[in-house]
Amino acid sequence: MYTADDATTWHLHADLAIVGSGGGGLVAAIAAARQGCRVSLHERTKEFGGGLARGPGILSAAGTRLQRSAGIQDSAEQFADDIVAYDPRDPVLADRSRVVSLCHAMAALVDWLGETNVTQLQFLARTLVRGHAAPRLHAHAGGTGAELGADLVRAASRSSHVALRAASVVEDLWVDASGAVVGVAVREKRGPINIAAGRVLLACGGFGANAELAAEHLRDLADFPYAGAPGSLGDGLRWGIGCGAATERLDACCITSLSVAPGGFIVPDRLVRDGGIFVNQAGQRFIDEGSDALAVVRGMRVQPGRVAYLIFDERIYRMVREADPYFARFVVPRAVRRGTDTADLARHFEIDAENLASTLEALRAHGSTGADSFGRTIDTAALTAPFYGIRIAPVRTRTLGGLRVDASAHVLRADASPVKNLYACGGVVTDVSSSGGRNGCPFAHETITSLALGWMVGQSVRPGDESNPEPA
Repeated sequence: MYTADDATTWHLHADLAIVGSGGGGLVAAIAAARQGCRVSLHERTKEFGGGLARGPGILSAAGTRLQRSAGIQDSAEQFADDIVAYDPRDPVLADRSRVVSLCHAMAALVDWLGETNVTQLQFLARTLVRGHAAPRLHAHAGGTGAELGADLVRAASRSSHVALRAASVVEDLWVDASGAVVGVAVREKRGPINIAAGRVLLACGGFGANAELAAEHLRDLADFPYAGAPGSLGDGLRWGIGCGAATERLDACCITSLSVAPGGFIVPDRLVRDGGIFVNQAGQRFIDEGSDALAVVRGMRVQPGRVAYLIFDERIYRMVREADPYFARFVVPRAVRRGTDTADLARHFEIDAENLASTLEALRAHGSTGADSFGRTIDTAALTAPFYGIRIAPVRTRTLGGLRVDASAHVLRADASPVKNLYACGGVVTDVSSSGGRNGCPFAHETITSLALGWMVGQSVRPGDESNPEPA
């Protein structure tokens, strides 16, 4: 930390300084600007959007206008109950009031994005995520997170109150003698600059891309390939700790077996839930695909090449394509291969064709008798030609632990007192997915602790909230 005094030179002033341009940072910038605040947003790379560009950009929310229009009765309270129920022993989820607050904010944010024409979302009424009592997914009309991110960047850049600063590397925070955060120290092409800020929002991701921190905290999962945002280097975690912030479950991360290889983007788990299977290079199944995600990825990592193939048929392909625009517009053209029969599909991936045919025949035989030889209950129709396949590999996608924050995104110390003027959202804070999420993120919650918290900060800040030094 740098300690400011009367001799410190301030080059610029902002009511809100934001570190990171992911979804939470961009939403905070747009919302704060609409309150009349001066916003300075700093992105260390040359591209804005953060992790949004790497995924479907799906927002999970309950009680929204779009959900009600689809005839679905739901509420933020029910959503919170579903989150807490996944692991009621998790101390993070034990604070139900905080989870409820986030769920209410998420619903308000989804409505606000549409009402203000920041972006256009559509409700995925036919997509029910495991553990949810009702369909709750809202996706960009274009189908990808990159398009959602582009809309947010466009809205922020059009505001005269927002300064979007690319290739702007925040090196540390400025604090005063009392420990209150009063600004950020930045390095840009023209040199170092100090920006005084009424509030600072850390929206710079977790530490998944930092090999040293991953080895320290994630232990047995640290050697898994990382397929998350490359900017998640742990800077925000380090700065928060330096200010006295408390941390929670730094050993938790999200892992999945459904990462396209090569490519690193994640395919919908509905392909598996609706009856898809995994086979190895020899064309043979090796595990119950519905097992705990940690067991699945470990099973996959001992297969030849540490890869597998997700096999499904026309029925599953059509159902997921019609229900999921991200799958239809992004995954299909980049990763899905089609075969008119088993031999044709096997040629695409150089899989043993005879074994693949035998595997599908065995699956068909178990389809009417209950559990198969791996203990998986097959309650869908047998896979029939034509067949589809995706080459997949196990990866880490994001950390789930981080700085402790309250329901307003204020960074907290171990005694629950706030670090004055310091806020955080996204990967740098503890996620509302349970600690069981290290065995595979069961909920579509990634955007809650990013967008909802960022939006709340943007809504709450007012011009001149804090009396920080004026720029020189």
